[in-house]
Amino acid sequence: MFGVRGYDTAAACFYRIYELAVTRDNVRFREYFCHRPWPIASFPDPCDSNPRRAAFLTTLTRILCASFNERIERGLPRDAPAYIADFEALRAQKILGRPPSWAAKVMPLVEPLVLSRGDALEFSDELRDIGIIMKASHSSFT
Repeated sequence: MFGVRGYDTAAACFYRIYELAVTRDNVRFREYFCHRPWPIASFPDPCDSNPRRAAFLTTLTRILCASFNERIERGLPRDAPAYIADFEALRAQKILGRPPSWAAKVMPLVEPLVLSRGDALEFSDELRDIGIIMKASHSSFT
């Protein structure tokens, strides 16, 4: 559905994921990044002057890391083949993802950005920590 093209870059990929997350297109969000070759830590600093968008982009890197690391902890690295002959060898490839270094420099929003309303239990803790109120997306790739 979303094959890697020669003109794809980590930055273009990151903004496509951002668009899918903001529009809450959970199915395409999960499918899109699952097969990209770029480590999350390689996403370039967007140098975004909009503090709300910068906060959301920062949080998005944390959500992606949590999603992939959940699979990795279960023994399924990002590049796991469709058919697994030696599950123990695959499980030994335990390289956890991490957010890019620039993400640690983005400050939480002074005034919360409310993107969803509803039951507080449905809100994303990662987003809330930086000042964004939005329902948690279905970002687990398992």
